[in-house]
Amino acid sequence: MRLVQNLAVAITYLLTAKLGFLLALAHTNATAVWAPTGIALAACLVVGLHIWPGIFLGAFFANIMVLATGNFPSEPIMLLSLGTATGNTLEAVIGAYLIHRFISSKHPFDNTLNTIRFILLGALVSPLISATIGTAGFCMYTTVWSQYTPMWLTWWLGDAVGVLIFSPLFLTWEKRGTLYRNKRRTVEAAILVALFVLVEVIVFRLNFPLEYLIFPALFWTAFRFGQFESAVTVALVMVTFIFWTIKGFGPFVSTMLNNSLLFLQSYLGVASASTLIVSTLINARKLAEDRLREHQDNLENLVNMRTVELQETNERLQGEIDEHTKTEQMLLQALGELAIAKERAEAADQVKSAFLATMSHELRTPLNSIIGFTGILLQRLGGPINDEQEKQLTMVRKSAHHLLSLISDVLDISKIEAGQLKVIHEPFNIEESIIKIIQSIRPLAEKKGLVLNVDVAEGAGEICGDVRRVEQILFNLLSNAVKFTEYGSISVCCKLDNNSYMFSVTDTGIGIKNEDLEMLFKPFHQIDTGLNRKYEGTGLGLSICKRLVELMGGTMHIESSPGRGSIFGFTLPLERNPA
Repeated sequence: MRLVQNLAVAITYLLTAKLGFLLALAHTNATAVWAPTGIALAACLVVGLHIWPGIFLGAFFANIMVLATGNFPSEPIMLLSLGTATGNTLEAVIGAYLIHRFISSKHPFDNTLNTIRFILLGALVSPLISATIGTAGFCMYTTVWSQYTPMWLTWWLGDAVGVLIFSPLFLTWEKRGTLYRNKRRTVEAAILVALFVLVEVIVFRLNFPLEYLIFPALFWTAFRFGQFESAVTVALVMVTFIFWTIKGFGPFVSTMLNNSLLFLQSYLGVASASTLIVSTLINARKLAEDRLREHQDNLENLVNMRTVELQETNERLQGEIDEHTKTEQMLLQALGELAIAKERAEAADQVKSAFLATMSHELRTPLNSIIGFTGILLQRLGGPINDEQEKQLTMVRKSAHHLLSLISDVLDISKIEAGQLKVIHEPFNIEESIIKIIQSIRPLAEKKGLVLNVDVAEGAGEICGDVRRVEQILFNLLSNAVKFTEYGSISVCCKLDNNSYMFSVTDTGIGIKNEDLEMLFKPFHQIDTGLNRKYEGTGLGLSICKRLVELMGGTMHIESSPGRGSIFGFTLPLERNPA
């Protein structure tokens, strides 16, 4: 049995390696994703560490197949293949050992903490072994050590992305859904596929730099379908993105091969890790809901059984007790059921609050790790990088910051709609806050040549509210004004009217049509849509601002006309009872 398993793994490793080179960039053996790494790690986790001979055999012949196309003598080819295969085998075995050591659950994607451990240990740590051994061996036999750092980085990222994309395919196989039995889900899947095709046409054929449009579609898959379907979707995105890049289309194409690989690998790594974490969060939420539902069903059964017993008891004792005793028994029973219902309702509310808190923390944690690792590379702590690589890594970090901001907005609107977002009611100086936000937004305005005017009422002082949320509202309105104003000026005004402060942000931008004003504050609604979309955004900022103003006891309004600019205004009371 073990012999059959080892032979199957060896053949699979060799075939996927062959397929991997079909996705290599033109006239090279360089591929953005090395699928055999993910398959080898999954095999060790599912079958066991005794599968290592099959991994070694497949890796050895795969390296022979690659090196035979070069100008190496036969003896160095054998030695180099043995060394590289050893690194590939150790990578899978040690990665599986670390995952078993630090993840006690049978399935590594049952909760977010285990998923993050899998990403760190399986996708980031274990590929260091293969990359180090393989790159050192290659440079030793070619004597070209100047390429060690870029080759090592490309090798490591290729193996890491291979783990992130292909290991989940096998480890979530038993969680696959029954899409073909649900016509509604089938239609939804077809719409999702059409959306993916549309995004790829926009990014690659129309050459719009909007490659991160694919993330909402990936998150949609995670929210509406299962973990296996999410893994399949990520794999399909990987194949199509590499295909377009091979054909010379899209934002990942560069005159330097290493830069194209680095940018594409970083993007695929962020996409696969983010989707994996989101799908784990949704799966954990569904498991928790199923447990609450099962508990509720059991409780209802117990209540029904108890009710039947009480009815029988009442019937048996009806002739022996007076009316007062029966009334007392019924009252006690009702009070007991009310107490149980109250406890269950409080427990359900605690679970919802815990889920929101966990989601807020766990979604940000991996993105902060991505930003941190990118910062380490930019600081050259892992070795020297050239200017173009620094530019690409800076783009990755900027995109990660953008994604973090997107997730923060989604979580804010979710907490607001769930009634979980609380605002603080404490005094603070409104003039200081306005000056702080103006200083942060002024470089953006000056970069576009816009005049920034500030008019704060004399004597503007303390106001009772949430300083962080007030500054968030002002920053969002000013950011929108700068975004949608190409020339002219932006004015910020703060006036005192009776017991309220009146704020306004006026711009000379593109303006808004009357028919669009009604939909402006709805979540995810954007006026600028379609293939020719010029301005980026999620459509959440204004909705969040309006909800925050209302939570602090104020109101928000807008005046605008096309081509003449807009005025966004809101009021906040000087003092407000937090109750």
